[in-house]
Amino acid sequence: MADMKIGTTSQAYAAAEFTFQVNPQVVNIPYENNYQITPIPFGRMHVFVGSGGVASRRIVLNGFVHGSSKVSNFNDLAEQVRENEVKRFWISDTRFYNVLGSSIRKTDQGGRANFIDYVVALDCVNPYALSSTAKTYTWTTTGDSKTTLNDSTASSTGKFENAGNAPAFIDWTIENAAGSNITKIEIGDTSDYDSSPHKLTWEGTLGSGSTLTIHSFYYASSGTRGTFKEMRYDYATVSGTKTGNVSISGEDAPWVDAGATDQDFSIKLTGNDNTANVTATWRPSYIG
Repeated sequence: MADMKIGTTSQAYAAAEFTFQVNPQVVNIPYENNYQITPIPFGRMHVFVGSGGVASRRIVLNGFVHGSSKVSNFNDLAEQVRENEVKRFWISDTRFYNVLGSSIRKTDQGGRANFIDYVVALDCVNPYALSSTAKTYTWTTTGDSKTTLNDSTASSTGKFENAGNAPAFIDWTIENAAGSNITKIEIGDTSDYDSSPHKLTWEGTLGSGSTLTIHSFYYASSGTRGTFKEMRYDYATVSGTKTGNVSISGEDAPWVDAGATDQDFSIKLTGNDNTANVTATWRPSYIG
């Protein structure tokens, strides 16, 4: 079994900054549907309301460190939990969860003087395990008409596919390589934006030579004090600065369906009259 690791969101498995001295003995990863139940007094049937959502998942690790380096190994793990940054918890060398450290508990036992036992809790930012291998779809356009994106779209490379069993959320980049301002971007996860169940709309000004990134999640500094951060979903930036406004129609932004092999998407870039380059990046996603 591969070593479990923790690293930054930019680090691949091999480069992850922390490797467990011994893999945790127990890894508990619950999965709970996020729906609402309204009991009917004295009834046998009750009201269930849901949209396929997932309750916040908390990964709990039970393990130990040992030997002459046990204190430094424990503190290295504790530092990963303490840092106010999204991390990748690598459960294997091919899958990881995006997490924030929640807590760590240390136990010293008299009969185990050479060991430190610990319990770590990690809160999932994205509820699914993600593949180490990202997928991309790219498309170049010189117009602003509504267009269906799939494997057969002209001037495109790739296809929207997801070998996993859970929805895959997408990071989008739109480069206005040349031409007039792009003032509106509309994206849907079927062949026609108007009828898509999940829609993303960005409005603002994307000038010539600028690249907009719409992050599926972004742990952004809140206000002028950088130590305070707030998780933002579908957050749009140009060179790291919030730009424009994003609105979502449906329970979430457009995603790549579980098991998709060549899903249709749709896009419209209002104002584009020269060259624009669109890139979608996502990772096959799994419940476990």
